[in-house]
Amino acid sequence: MILWFLIITFLSHIIPYKPAVFIARRIADFMYFTFFRNRRKIVFENFKIVKNRNLSNYELHKYAIETFENFATFVYEFLILPSVYIKGFQNYITPINIERMTKPSLFLTGHLGNWEWGASMVSSFGFNITVIALGHQQKALKKFFTRRRNQAGMNVVYIDSDLKDIFRTLKKGNVIATLGDRDYTGNSIFVNFLGKKILIPKGVFQISLRLEIPIIPTFCVKENNKYRLYFEEPIYFKTENEIVEKWVNILERYVKKYPTQWYIFDNIWKE
Repeated sequence: MILWFLIITFLSHIIPYKPAVFIARRIADFMYFTFFRNRRKIVFENFKIVKNRNLSNYELHKYAIETFENFATFVYEFLILPSVYIKGFQNYITPINIERMTKPSLFLTGHLGNWEWGASMVSSFGFNITVIALGHQQKALKKFFTRRRNQAGMNVVYIDSDLKDIFRTLKKGNVIATLGDRDYTGNSIFVNFLGKKILIPKGVFQISLRLEIPIIPTFCVKENNKYRLYFEEPIYFKTENEIVEKWVNILERYVKKYPTQWYIFDNIWKE
């Protein structure tokens, strides 16, 4: 696996951006009809829930293929992240409501759009940002991903890390960024999402309340072949239920608007 990523990373420095994206999307088409056929039914069900209606076979395949293509683009863009960070994001991302950025704060997003580029751009604005990431079982792969993020201005802690590191970072006036639409820790809460139950991590909400630090919902999504980095109004510390409800409502709005940029390939629904 690590060798594959190293080869693709090497090629990404040779092939220009647009041809590379085209190739990545064609590879995704091939994978969709071959090795990842077993994932299609899950993605189909996700779209039925997001769209809240029955979809024709044509519509299901159309949305699913686009999702696989977008995810392949995301993977490629992660590999070139350090070089884009050095060159600058001005040709790739337009920030929206940048005045809502504050520190210390907790930037919360989902598996939507390009959260890696979004976090790196926040760093380019002069914010000391630490991302909470899911680790990999392969040590070499974990080091590879950590190094790419470090080279793009991000500090990294993993979800099984000591919370004291996160508290220290925030108390110093820095920012934390994490994903809030999948639970990997067991410290979770059931929420109503798109008319069904899912589990989301609740640690970020607990930290917000304990330290009285706002949560800023942030999404880096592609519109007309260019990303826009949206900063929503900060969610200030009230009660856990109120914070969670506001976050879920915002997340629902973005998933409904950009369904083929929501990269959920597992069954997350609990009813």
